Amino acid sequence: MLKSVAGMVGGLALMGVQAAAAQGVGYYQAPAFDDQTMVFSSEGDLWRVPLSGGTAQRLTTHPEVETDPVLSPDGSMIAFDASYDGPGEVYLMPVTGGAPKRLTFEGGGAEVRGWIDDSHVLFGSVNATGTVPQVLRVIDINSGAIENVPLADANEAALSDDGSQLFFTRFGLSMFNDNAVLYRGGRMAQLWRYDMGSEQEAVRLAADFGAPIRHPMYWQ
Repeated sequence: MLKSVAGMVGGLALMGVQAAAAQGVGYYQAPAFDDQTMVFSSEGDLWRVPLSGGTAQRLTTHPEVETDPVLSPDGSMIAFDASYDGPGEVYLMPVTGGAPKRLTFEGGGAEVRGWIDDSHVLFGSVNATGTVPQVLRVIDINSGAIENVPLADANEAALSDDGSQLFFTRFGLSMFNDNAVLYRGGRMAQLWRYDMGSEQEAVRLAADFGAPIRHPMYWQ
């Protein structure tokens, strides 16, 4: 009997150790940070932790999933993706937490791409016309005014540190999910550079990357 009790105590102690260890394990995704704070998504919610380390603080608890947080340049706000009201839209909240504010009303397919400055968020939207309905837009977080970035078929994007240049992609896996090995067709991902505010077309980077791959049965 004593052995049984001792065995139960030992087993419970082991379970306690395993549970404590499991608390430090998780799926941490989409980190965004400045010189003081890091924000990331995990378990379908947003979390904040000092860049110096420490215990992460959960910022959201909604049943829906929040993803892809991006900090504003001054570090005071977070833009992120969520689908609280059904369609996927871009939302805004203070870095200290609080009630999210819905920024976009695109009817779904809106995804945050970054910040132009402390008052303007760059996002991608499929609410567009054309053979490839994809466009980049800038929204004023105070007035809600939206302006299109004059780039057709633009998708993933990132601004240079000074905000003067936009690096973005056209086509690729994020749009078509084509996983063909060494694919070099018309939907191959392309990287471009655009000077913000310019009326000139963007410049394609690495335009000569690779050569079209022909199936051996067509070799002559």
